[in-house]
Amino acid sequence: LLTRLGLPALKSETTVSSQPLSEELQIFILEANENFDRIEGILLELDRVANAANSVNQLFRSIHTIKGNCGFLGLTSLESFCHRAESILDALRSGRG
Repeated sequence: LLTRLGLPALKSETTVSSQPLSEELQIFILEANENFDRIEGILLELDRVANAANSVNQLFRSIHTIKGNCGFLGLTSLESFCHRAESILDALRSGRG
């Protein structure tokens, strides 16, 4: 999903300022990639499913997981993005969107 959006893929072996990433950040990257793959699959299937509400709930859970992990790691920009995405999905779930 990230590369389709023109963003670099998250890689757990990346270094920051010549320092290896912490174990927590490496785990976050692996889990975030799994969630982004899940999100991509749900979005690609969304127009073909009979129960869109279930798909929106699955999207919300994946975004919520990423947001929570971002908060734990202090990744405020991505956390803010996920919060906005949650708000959109919550509006869809409650019929406001």
